[in-house]
Amino acid sequence: MKKLSCDPRVVILILVLGLLFFHSPEAFAASLTVKGYVVKGPVAGAVVKVYALTPKGGKGSKLKATTTDANGYFKVKLDPAPTSPFLIEATGGSFVDEATGETISMTSPDNLTAAVKAGTKIAVVTPLTHMATVRARAMAKAGVPLKAAINAAYAGLARQYDLINIGNVIPVAASDEEAIKTASFDQRNYGLVLAGLSQEALDLNVRIMDLIAALAEDLSDGIFDGMKSSTPITVPTIGGDPIPLPANAGTSDLQSAINSFAASAMNKTAIAEKQITLDPEPVGLNGAGVFYVTSTALPVWHSGQAGAATLTAKGGKSPYHCTLAEGSTLPTGFSIADNCVLSGTAEILPGGTTMRITPPFTIVMRDSATSPASANLELRVTILADGPTITTQGATIFKGISCEVSVASADGGTPPYYFTVPTFASGAPPLGTVLGLDGKLRGSASANGTYTFQVMAVDLVGATDTQPVTVVVKDPPFYTLQIQKSGNGTGRVYSTDWEIDCGGVCSHKYKIGTEVTLYAYATGEANFAGWVGLCSGTGDCTITMDGNKIAEANFSICAENGESCDSTPCCTGTCVPNNSCPGSDPYATNVCYGPCGGDFPYDCGNYCCGIGYPACGGDCWCWEY
Repeated sequence: MKKLSCDPRVVILILVLGLLFFHSPEAFAASLTVKGYVVKGPVAGAVVKVYALTPKGGKGSKLKATTTDANGYFKVKLDPAPTSPFLIEATGGSFVDEATGETISMTSPDNLTAAVKAGTKIAVVTPLTHMATVRARAMAKAGVPLKAAINAAYAGLARQYDLINIGNVIPVAASDEEAIKTASFDQRNYGLVLAGLSQEALDLNVRIMDLIAALAEDLSDGIFDGMKSSTPITVPTIGGDPIPLPANAGTSDLQSAINSFAASAMNKTAIAEKQITLDPEPVGLNGAGVFYVTSTALPVWHSGQAGAATLTAKGGKSPYHCTLAEGSTLPTGFSIADNCVLSGTAEILPGGTTMRITPPFTIVMRDSATSPASANLELRVTILADGPTITTQGATIFKGISCEVSVASADGGTPPYYFTVPTFASGAPPLGTVLGLDGKLRGSASANGTYTFQVMAVDLVGATDTQPVTVVVKDPPFYTLQIQKSGNGTGRVYSTDWEIDCGGVCSHKYKIGTEVTLYAYATGEANFAGWVGLCSGTGDCTITMDGNKIAEANFSICAENGESCDSTPCCTGTCVPNNSCPGSDPYATNVCYGPCGGDFPYDCGNYCCGIGYPACGGDCWCWEY
């Protein structure tokens, strides 16, 4: 057999290539954990599946599946992490309808979806993300790059409904009074649009999920007009025949439904007005297919506040230029610069007014191409009353010890205030503790350390202010409980845990916060006269160890009522001198008497007189030894 030989250079090359392969990102792609919520109010018990998306927007292989909790929350780990946009789809589960308060079940073929970009860690799945996703997938199928299609669809729908973001902001259920307390203005605004959909479904006598599906189909061609291309869309009614989807179902009809819900008792947002764009907003790329606006709603201005916002776009040729559309009027005090910076000072709201929305105005954005592409933006400025100012106070708490400590307060804005931790991305409270709505940290920390996290104050209308706070967790200190005994008698004190038996052991060190219960009993001829200082009376003595403590027990040898007090003090009552009451034996000893009663009910000042004798004075029968 011929002996094989190998060139050392080949061996080295193989080793190098192997190392490159096994250490390359492609060989061991990092995992990605995606957290999020499915909301139409919170959808509990929904099955969440994650799929790859093909470049044409088609559903690829299933990557992972999980189920939402009672708050609509889900968490999935994708391993390896997708390197291109992927799809999140929710089916099943149930939610509470904002307009009716009824529990609605999602049944087949009901679903909600969200197309998200690679690397996304936080995602929400809502009716609006579903509509935008249907539109984005249709654009991708027509040849638009998938990432650009998603960006354009999400931004366009957010502008249509005058929302900051439909893919990252977690909407609050507009009828949930408790959830509203810590919801920001943006979360409430989003929630009002979703509640408006429920109100519109109620008005049309259709299932809310059927209305959502019909609106998604309507938007699939890029505009709300009641048709898919040129084909009218129908929606089944509850217990009746299908009806045509109104042409304005996604625009002015939805605005009317939002107005109706906002004026109803079901609205708990403290926001009485929410406006959307009434004219259908083309959702997608412009006619040239290369330029689209990425700006959504303007940020909120506060009363009398100066500020600026830059309008943004993608595609085409930068830089972009902005002008006010012909016939449009900017709010008083505002201007638009050529570089697309909108700036100005909001009007000062009159007293008692918490919010005002300016009339809409239109900005024209153009790129710098020789034949420029352009797009129109309908915008409005929302002015809120001055927001709250939060003040945080650092604290030190002890490991394993229950705490209740205030770490935040607020003033200004529109009370009442509620406090929350807006995100754990920049820190979280100590494990085992929770921040209450009142700004107090409660619980029992499980690990030592220094914890810095954000605390957000939310006022009545959703205006917010956020500041960091630092909480230090240390090992708990120990404090000494010492027993002292006083009086002329003898006795014993012990604790229920038997660490103290005084007796012999009259002190012990306890961890801060420990509750110690002490018992005392007299010995010999003594009586337990009671506790002195920390406790009173003759019952048990319970002490909370928040510092060094001294408990004193008094034991006395004393005379009871009717007994001689010549040489022993009275336990209770008064020692009466001999010959002190008329008719008494002049040779009687001094005696104790207490509150008059029984056979001697009459209190004559320094003695008790008996029944059947003059009440006081003269010859009466006195209580004597």
